[in-house]
Amino acid sequence: MSSVEQRLGATDLEDGTTIRFAVTGTGPVAMYLPGWVSHLELGWALPAERQFYEGLGDGRTLVRYDRPGCGLSGETRRTDVEDLEIEVLQPPHIADAEDAVMTRLEGEMRASEAVARKSLEELRMATSPAAGLHLAAATAALDAFVARNREIVTLSRRNSNVRSLALSLGRKRTVTAQCEDQLQALEQALAEHRFSATR
Repeated sequence: MSSVEQRLGATDLEDGTTIRFAVTGTGPVAMYLPGWVSHLELGWALPAERQFYEGLGDGRTLVRYDRPGCGLSGETRRTDVEDLEIEVLQPPHIADAEDAVMTRLEGEMRASEAVARKSLEELRMATSPAAGLHLAAATAALDAFVARNREIVTLSRRNSNVRSLALSLGRKRTVTAQCEDQLQALEQALAEHRFSATR
């Protein structure tokens, strides 16, 4: 096992939410941004993940943190953290009117969920029973996120505004083409029928 150890610290946000962070190494500062499920101690306990962090921290000060409501950080009543996650995952789904595209995006979401659940299971097997409460909290956070994600996907599938716009734009093109055809036919008829001036 490596002799590199992480130093844990904490800071409070303006709203009072406590954010826990870990520092390793020395040198220029590098900030590692966590995914949507993280835990400073449990991640450090996994040999492959620890080796990754040690590599990132070689010759620099590596700072990692757990997002609000995740890992060692405190719970938060803020919704912007969860909204940001949804905004990052959902825009293509919400903005698209094609069922095939939505189905593909939903498959990618399910694959991401499976990876997160597998990571939690690997953490569960690699850590002591004392970490059970933290893992239960991480699992509950993932379950809540997935439930919210399902609601967004359901609403996105019903999104009549995007579908109406797509239909409207498609219909507009058709009507415009028909009008152009009729105007050309009228111009041609007028050109063929020469009017002579009469008084």
